[in-house]
Amino acid sequence: MFVQRFHRILPGASVTSASRVNLQTVRRYVVKSRGDLLESIYRPAFANLEKGSPEYEGLASSGRVWENLFQPGNIEPYLQAQSDLKEALTEIDELREWYQKNDKAKTSIVRALVPEYAQQSTSIELNPFMSATQ
Repeated sequence: MFVQRFHRILPGASVTSASRVNLQTVRRYVVKSRGDLLESIYRPAFANLEKGSPEYEGLASSGRVWENLFQPGNIEPYLQAQSDLKEALTEIDELREWYQKNDKAKTSIVRALVPEYAQQSTSIELNPFMSATQ
């Protein structure tokens, strides 16, 4: 079951067992997906502004792009997402239970993912941080 769920979440990634995944494939998929998402959010907002202009800099430092997109004061989209994602949330609960029964696998996966996520986060922001494993 874990393998089928994994393929549904990350198409194209390979799983050799429930506790070992091809992290390079996952990393490439996540970095590209996050980059595409950021591009789709920011490009329209900044399309008609000249880079470096006061309007551009004001928008860049204001946080309005994210606030307009996510509308954090409006709870309705969050309730709708919870309803729409009920099956995925149930699967997450099942995965959490699986991890509780398979502590060794959980430890191995988490140890492998933490440096990956830190490196991805900084590389998306063009930060020159390099992983200690590189």
